[in-house]
Amino acid sequence: MKYKILYLFVIFTMLIAQVPTLILFSTPVQAQTIHENEYITTDTVWTADAHIVTGYITIAAGVTLTIEPGCDVLLYNGVSITINGALNVPGTAENGVTFTMSGSSYWDALRFQNGSTGDLTYCTIEYSSYGVYANTPASLSLDHCTVQNNTYGFYGYSDANPVLTNNTF
Repeated sequence: MKYKILYLFVIFTMLIAQVPTLILFSTPVQAQTIHENEYITTDTVWTADAHIVTGYITIAAGVTLTIEPGCDVLLYNGVSITINGALNVPGTAENGVTFTMSGSSYWDALRFQNGSTGDLTYCTIEYSSYGVYANTPASLSLDHCTVQNNTYGFYGYSDANPVLTNNTF
């Protein structure tokens, strides 16, 4: 009986000694969602995690895609998000949204089509061919966004009329 108690005490002590190590070296892992060739036909929300876009995304007219603060949207080579409806990106100063490449090749663009709408706040758009491509959207605003390391940061038709405030290009 004496040895069983001593044995249990040693095991318990070893477990307790490992707790600080487990606490110090455990890091949260960001969830990942993969999107491939999606046609979004109902209002959709992408929650705060990593969204890997491997194929084209199209938002139908009359439909809104909201990308929550804290999202990282990683797009594969040549892939675009085409907006026929609305794209809402309500990032915050503390928790922005990033659109960037997945891998070593540029993605295409956030393509705002004729009559679409976009409201992008506190986001980073980087490593793409066109960044934001505006083909006469009904309304498009970028506020506190960083558009960097793109072939073209903003490419718009002459009647695109975006509202651009507090951005870095």
